[in-house]
Amino acid sequence: MEGFIEIDHEVMAGKGARLLNLFIDGIICTTLTGVVYLIMLLLYKFADMQGLMLWYMEMGAFTKLVISAGVTTFYYLVFETFTGRTLGKLATNTRVVDALGNRPQAKAILIRTLVRLMPLEAFTFIGEFAIGLHDSASKTYVIDTHKYNRAMHLKKAYDALGVENDPAHV
Repeated sequence: MEGFIEIDHEVMAGKGARLLNLFIDGIICTTLTGVVYLIMLLLYKFADMQGLMLWYMEMGAFTKLVISAGVTTFYYLVFETFTGRTLGKLATNTRVVDALGNRPQAKAILIRTLVRLMPLEAFTFIGEFAIGLHDSASKTYVIDTHKYNRAMHLKKAYDALGVENDPAHV
């Protein structure tokens, strides 16, 4: 989605949508982590990889955390880099964009993703607007696609009429 308007609070996703995104994506990441463990067990069972099973049985909490963080990083990087949306964002009709409404560069998505891994980062949404630390650090926004499209249609209509600014925002 190539944007022509600056992103403001009028088109940003609300706290409810952001919370639902977090919940849906959290379930998906947890499920994907379980699939990784299942693959390990299947490799042990059918490929006779005894060492893998021993490692799995002895892995500590830190190793499990690293695997979970790796799966989460992979999930967000792939979906947000290539589509601007995760499955949670798809369900809530939201998307991640840069300040001009364009899909962010891969570097910004990497920053978003790494900041998300910080403990208690989800609590950075507390405040007037639904902007988290991973949004601020990466200079990205999560928009409500319907609101954004409506704003784009208005902008195009004003442009067609030769009006430079939206009269409602003057």
